[in-house]
Amino acid sequence: MGLWNKPDMCFPEACENLVHAVANVGFGCGDSCILLADQYKTKVTGVTNESSQWRIANDRLKSSSLKKNISLLHGSADNLDQILLVNDTFDRVISIDSAYHYNTRWNFLETVFKKLNKNGCIGLYDLAIEPDFLHKATPFQQKVVQFVCESVQIPVQNLVTVEEYEDRLEDIGYEEVEIEQLDRNLVFGGLSHSFDQQYNTAMKYGIGMSLSNRILLKVSSFLFGLLGSKPWLIPIIVKGVKRQ
Repeated sequence: MGLWNKPDMCFPEACENLVHAVANVGFGCGDSCILLADQYKTKVTGVTNESSQWRIANDRLKSSSLKKNISLLHGSADNLDQILLVNDTFDRVISIDSAYHYNTRWNFLETVFKKLNKNGCIGLYDLAIEPDFLHKATPFQQKVVQFVCESVQIPVQNLVTVEEYEDRLEDIGYEEVEIEQLDRNLVFGGLSHSFDQQYNTAMKYGIGMSLSNRILLKVSSFLFGLLGSKPWLIPIIVKGVKRQ
């Protein structure tokens, strides 16, 4: 049974499996730096634009035996050229669960290509749009997807089909491009179930939660449940290699 064929998987296990699925081609950045540095025995440079996350991550590293192997940078992946040094290059670059937010994803992928060493790899968890949705969606369905994208800050220019995604990567210069389509019900439906569990646990044990947080959990559960049941968006694992 593969990483994505376990409907009873808990949320933390799903997150770790996502890291490993993307890390099949690369070691990289983000909240998973410690996991990657530890399990893959490599040096890791992480990038986040959230100052609070950056501070917390650096505090965690102070007491970690891995701190010599991890460098955490504060800045946006949309502007890697402004964060990294001119001579910085990498064997692997990954984006675990953020590429669809980049404004735009294509600028990010072009910059990464320049920063990859020969035979270096890019690996991402990302989203694509169903081809049929572009032609057959009702106005209501289009508004729902537009609302979801605006709510979670996904630029509309990032919503392309798997075929167009592959073409764009190859146009940039990536070779051996592979795009694996994941089961939307397991991915989105699993997220919906996780939000429901958080809400129910808070209510059952009387854990303090503001009205806005309760509404957020319920709305998130509904939206991801909708995405899990409708043929609109496709969760994907993307891989590409720089051979030049």
